[in-house]
Amino acid sequence: MESHIQNTEPGAVMSRSGFGDWLITMFVGCLSRGMTLPFTVCYAGRNGSVNVARLSDLDNAMESMFTNAERFELPVNVMVVDRDSHAFISVFDPGRLH
Repeated sequence: MESHIQNTEPGAVMSRSGFGDWLITMFVGCLSRGMTLPFTVCYAGRNGSVNVARLSDLDNAMESMFTNAERFELPVNVMVVDRDSHAFISVFDPGRLH
């Protein structure tokens, strides 16, 4: 079942499945640009919620290393850092191009 975010106004709460699909696409893009696993993934929501996780491979879930979040408000800023310290930064904000 596909999930959509109906409200893209500041403060809207993100959909976990929509964000997860977007993250996978971003990780595949990072790999295609030559970044190498494992990835350290940091994301922060508009409301100050943050999470830091480690991704060892695309077949397994991320291992959360730190979180202070029960929910994330849009937009969500995401930074991926690979094992060689290369970084990719993006913004998850459905309905807007970044």
